[in-house]
Amino acid sequence: GRVVVRGDMRPARMDRDYRALMKQRTAKVAKVGKVKEVEYAAGEMQARREAENLERGAKWLDQQEEERSVMDEKALVSLLFQLFERRPRWTLKELLHKTQQPQVYLKRSLTKIARYLPSGPHRTYWELKREYTK
Repeated sequence: GRVVVRGDMRPARMDRDYRALMKQRTAKVAKVGKVKEVEYAAGEMQARREAENLERGAKWLDQQEEERSVMDEKALVSLLFQLFERRPRWTLKELLHKTQQPQVYLKRSLTKIARYLPSGPHRTYWELKREYTK
């Protein structure tokens, strides 16, 4: 919309008491939070934040990988076939959760028996290759 009527407000009295009150309020607010002066260029600050985020993410992934132990490949393939019997398509995240295997190891086994769907209605899902379906 458009501004049709503009209204500015001023206090009724601008005496010494009011000015003293406003100075107190301003001083109180200024004490609460101090602003640090940063001498970084905008690009440096963004690069630093991205590096910190990557570091946090890497630590989290390392913890997740440590919790998962590698099972025998035949046992993993057998488990994957059981999962694909339940449902024809799975996301990698779901398979990671069900199998509790490291991502790299799971992907290596998956590529042998399943195919990744990069586009279409089932984008980012995995399904069994045709030679393994009934």
